[in-house]
Amino acid sequence: MHELEHIMKVFQEELSIENSICSDTVISEITQNIDFRYFHNESDRHRVIRPSSEIEHEDQRYARVNKKLKIKGASFASDAKFLRGCIGINAKS
Repeated sequence: MHELEHIMKVFQEELSIENSICSDTVISEITQNIDFRYFHNESDRHRVIRPSSEIEHEDQRYARVNKKLKIKGASFASDAKFLRGCIGINAKS
């Protein structure tokens, strides 16, 4: 996940440079207006990768569970295969 975060950061920096091959394109616009957040269930001593347990608070769609399907007493499964390594994509404010 650290390697992916680093590669994405390099791409974003390169693709947002004025007068580059991608300047004045949708790719350049996306790199300047999108914020990527990285999550993993293992702790990160550098605090670049955030804990998967924060996803539920970051994205309210995970908090909305159909009451008929929710198991009483169940908690957010931050170590589930789907959530072990996630990338959050948001528009920059």
